Amino acid sequence: MGLMKEFIQKGTIKGHSQGSNELDLELLHGEQFALQERIDVLKAFKPDDYETIIGEYNSGFDVFIDYVKSDNHYLAISRDILGGKIHFQNLTDRIVMGIVLNYQVNGTKINKDEILNKAKDMAKSYVPIVPPTK
Repeated sequence: MGLMKEFIQKGTIKGHSQGSNELDLELLHGEQFALQERIDVLKAFKPDDYETIIGEYNSGFDVFIDYVKSDNHYLAISRDILGGKIHFQNLTDRIVMGIVLNYQVNGTKINKDEILNKAKDMAKSYVPIVPPTK
């Protein structure tokens, strides 16, 4: 059953009720996996566009973090957790950003190791699609 259909019919997704931290993370998981499929297809079929788009996203993160100058901003925390630059094409990096934002919104204490391990565990279950040939 699709996530939205399950939520509409049962009021929960995989047993997680609306407004729960777990539900937010389940939605993050689905959202980032869907985005990763599109990134994989873009890379396979339009490598020049892929390089341009990904380069712009990655540069944007750097500029924004430098501009904001706040160690408490979710992008700055994410970059710190990742130990360097944020790479938009990397599923784990995007999941880290989502978890940090989720924790901040819900008032959950930021535990860098926990977040990185949770993101890596979530990313492990991604199975890349094999794009059809041109």
